[in-house]
Amino acid sequence: MIEQDWKGKELDKDLLVNGNKVYSPETCVFVDRPLNLFTTDHAKGRGDHPLGVYVTKNGYIIGQCSDPFSNNRNTRLGVYRTKDEAHQAWKKRKHELACQLADLQTDERVANALRSRYK
Repeated sequence: MIEQDWKGKELDKDLLVNGNKVYSPETCVFVDRPLNLFTTDHAKGRGDHPLGVYVTKNGYIIGQCSDPFSNNRNTRLGVYRTKDEAHQAWKKRKHELACQLADLQTDERVANALRSRYK
């Protein structure tokens, strides 16, 4: 891992191997903070809802996605009839953003992982 570009970056153990629990040069990679935040699940804040789904107090089902190009702020994708529709909108937008991030990566392993992660 010493060969990796690590200065100012965070160690990510899940990007190359989803659900990875082993820290090794083959399974871990150093990434910048915005990318690391972009790929984080945030399950505690989400509750029982699928990824990218937020339900308001009034019962509106909102699709939202964190945008790594605007400090990982959540961007609303719209109001949907079902949680599945909202999740599918999130998945589509997440893939688009992941591909844009992939184009900026110098480590081909990271770029490939981003391109395939949210298909």
